[in-house]
Amino acid sequence: SAVSGAWIERSAPRDGFQVRRATGAMRHWCSASPVRRVTGRSASQVDAAADRRVVERDAARTAAVEGATKYAAEVPLRVMETSLKSYELLCEMAEKGNPASISDVGVGAVATRACIEGAALNVRINLCQLKDEKFKTSLNEKLRKLRADCESRFKAISQVVEGKLGKS
Repeated sequence: SAVSGAWIERSAPRDGFQVRRATGAMRHWCSASPVRRVTGRSASQVDAAADRRVVERDAARTAAVEGATKYAAEVPLRVMETSLKSYELLCEMAEKGNPASISDVGVGAVATRACIEGAALNVRINLCQLKDEKFKTSLNEKLRKLRADCESRFKAISQVVEGKLGKS
């Protein structure tokens, strides 16, 4: 009898089982791997497709990690920018404030400096993990400018504080 373009030859039963011999397309189908029978593709084709999916998933994961790390570097940078604004108030307090509270101005300046330097460390640790060199360069430049601004403002306030403490 014909089955999908092949014929099956029947032989006499052996040990209670009938032996069949397939030829043509039927033989090809019978000898095919289970993967080919289920998917219609060879195992190497299935493996290649799986590899492509893994590569795509890994690329998506890498991009997500890179984006999250960029955000993680930007947050402490904004903390630095915000903290830097407190120097304006501290400077005004040092020059025009109550002389009895000049030590509080000094403590505020030291605390602000510590905040900015701590945030700078957090930016730097995140920059180490980034692959985007253009982004790293840009953030490193901002970091350098903010730290320099912090240092100059801290020194200016400290000089006023030390000057007023020296008079007392």
